[in-house]
Amino acid sequence: MKAAKPLAWDDALARSAAKHAIDMENQNYFNHISKNGRSIGDRAEEFGYDWYQISENIAFGQRSIIRSWMNG
Repeated sequence: MKAAKPLAWDDALARSAAKHAIDMENQNYFNHISKNGRSIGDRAEEFGYDWYQISENIAFGQRSIIRSWMNG
């Protein structure tokens, strides 16, 4: 298997994620699917991100997200 390309910042994804985070805060929910039924793919496309495979991590309240993942 070939090595993956290095990660790079993407403004479209950052804007999409920020909008979703604000929506979750304003509507008091915590989910990968928006209250209006939109998925991460729908939200990314709204901001012009062309994707083949896409996923997201959401977290709230942890001081260290990595530590929380490692501790299960």
